[in-house]
Amino acid sequence: MAIGLAGAMIGGMLFLAILIAWFSKDLPSPGQVKRREGFSTQILAREGEVLYDVSASDERREPVSFEEIPEYLKQATVAVEDKNFYEHSGFDLL
Repeated sequence: MAIGLAGAMIGGMLFLAILIAWFSKDLPSPGQVKRREGFSTQILAREGEVLYDVSASDERREPVSFEEIPEYLKQATVAVEDKNFYEHSGFDLL
């Protein structure tokens, strides 16, 4: 029984490794990925119409730490992206 269970676990891990290798075969190597900067941010309406275009050249953009983001902005982002986030602990099947 223990040998069969160990064999099933090894087989499952082997299957998982092959599955990961198969899906990642077409991914670029991390050294080839380039950071693209200078793009504008577009604010869109529900129908896809551009309401406002924030050009990167119009302003100075700086990375900020998570602690520097106002709490109301964090809450608003979560509310827009996933209103049930705090009820399902980050994973929702629906």
